[in-house]
Formats: sequence, structure tokens, C-alpha cells
Amino acid sequence: MKPVQYSQLTRRFLFSLQTGQHIVSNIYEQDEGGRNRPAFRESVAPHEARDEQWKRIKSAYADGRQCAVLASESDYEEFAKSLPVPNQ
Repeated sequence: MKPVQYSQLTRRFLFSLQTGQHIVSNIYEQDEGGRNRPAFRESVAPHEARDEQWKRIKSAYADGRQCAVLASESDYEEFAKSLPVPNQ
């Protein structure tokens, strides 16, 4: 599954997206199983909730970083299969 687009994650960009699209940061953390997972991954909130969503983006240090935008959660699940596995 290819992302709809890649872009720098700015407040302006967030507010330009359609509700329900899926944002995935390019900053990764390792989960308990040693797999990479995005530091920030959410569906785009309705416009009235985006200020709060922007705060979560900033707290994940994903603001100003590249992100992938996918059409849906199911597209993310497909995209996640392509994430690199860290060296063990």
C-alpha cells in the first residue's frame, strides 16, 4: 500500500487533511516485541478536535518531521508490514 502522500507535518498541513485519513510519523520507537512502531499514528480528527490532536503530535516530537498520509486504518496495517525490523 502506497501512502496517499508524504509531507512535513505542520499545523497547516494537519488542518488541510480530510477527516479520517491516517497520519504516520517517520519517527519510530520499538515496542515490547522489538518491532518498530511510529511515535505518532492517528486518524485525522474532525476540525474541531485538531488543536488537541496537534498537541499530541508535538508531544510525540513529530511536528516538523516527515509523515506519511494514508487513506484509512486498513491501509496503515498494510503499510506497517513494510516497516524495517531493527537489528537484533
